[in-house]
Amino acid sequence: DGSTETIISDESWKVTEGPITHSAILGGSDYDARKLPEGWAKTGYKDSGWLNAAQTKGTGGQLRASISPPIKVMEVFEPVKIDEPEPGVFVYDFGQNASSIPKLRINGKSGKVVRMTPAEQRFGNSPQTNDGDGRVNQAGVGSPNYWEYTLKGGDTEEWMPQFTYTGFQYMEVSGAVPQGYPNPKGLPVVESLVSCHVRSNVATVGTFSCSNPKINAIEKMITWSEKSNMAHVLTDCPHREKLGWLEQAYLMEPGLGFKFDILSFYNKVTADINDAQDENGAIYTVAPNFANWKEVGFGYTPEWGAAGVVIPWQVYRRYSDLGILEANYDMMRGFVDYMHETSGDLIPIAGLGDWCDYGHGYKGWYSRYTPFELSAMATFYICTDIVAKTAGVIENKDDKTKYEKL
Repeated sequence: DGSTETIISDESWKVTEGPITHSAILGGSDYDARKLPEGWAKTGYKDSGWLNAAQTKGTGGQLRASISPPIKVMEVFEPVKIDEPEPGVFVYDFGQNASSIPKLRINGKSGKVVRMTPAEQRFGNSPQTNDGDGRVNQAGVGSPNYWEYTLKGGDTEEWMPQFTYTGFQYMEVSGAVPQGYPNPKGLPVVESLVSCHVRSNVATVGTFSCSNPKINAIEKMITWSEKSNMAHVLTDCPHREKLGWLEQAYLMEPGLGFKFDILSFYNKVTADINDAQDENGAIYTVAPNFANWKEVGFGYTPEWGAAGVVIPWQVYRRYSDLGILEANYDMMRGFVDYMHETSGDLIPIAGLGDWCDYGHGYKGWYSRYTPFELSAMATFYICTDIVAKTAGVIENKDDKTKYEKL
């Protein structure tokens, strides 16, 4: 009807302790269903025991709408096998390693606690094969990392963690018994437990298949790595890492762009880089730069910072999106200027180099065969060339001449 209403959160709002007693993006979550007040979200609820909210100054910055697709449950995996490697310990195998959260349906007495421990593998694997049949092995996931649910009691209860996800194929359950299994101790009964694969809700626009089953299998594994690392940032693994490492964002763009509609996602990534860029023009290894690393190496390295220059050009080439060049040109030019100003005889500061170029029989991650300065130099050249081309596209003739000369 044209009317408006402004709802302001102030000291008149009421707060109380909730059922989420612990939540960590890398460590899982604890939920005590007994702490959820009955009927709290319905009219007529008596909140006389609740406290008034305290007003804070907030986090600062500028509030703006998200431009990246939301993270949603995209696939649900039922267990393909449940076994009991030790008495009272059950392992659910969902048949697919993925970025997921569990969805639990359980029935039992009030105050009973069930623990769910995720993992990508199990103890007892043979070399090069994920065929273990022991308890879960969190070697690749990191620990402690688990979810605990405390039952309210009564009817069947259902729970999905709200603020954490991780990568797993297996889920170890203790403190409860799968439905249909002997239960002499009267533990809670797990009526169902499924793996809910969560990722950015980007549309699929391309697929691949060929006559060679091995290549199809490899492509399927690559696609699952891509799917499981598309969160609100592009992660490099969905369990122990949640940072937006930048080198993968542009190195993977050709593969991701072939399969998925990444236009809005990559506009969001460049906005993150813009926000994280230093006043001196440096672009660091992750964006958002929560870690605030700035030292050479894991903080600053040209091959990672190049994402701020290469991604806008890639998106422009793929979608003819002139806007991403116009919105990010100052960032792109600033990074090239930083590499130029901090170089010696036009050789830029070197960082991590050609990461994982470590050779056979050599332990370590740093480059063994490619000089660090060489990959830094190549990156400097590529970025300068892109800025010159971008200046031409947006009709900045002076900059076009300047960066072509550089």
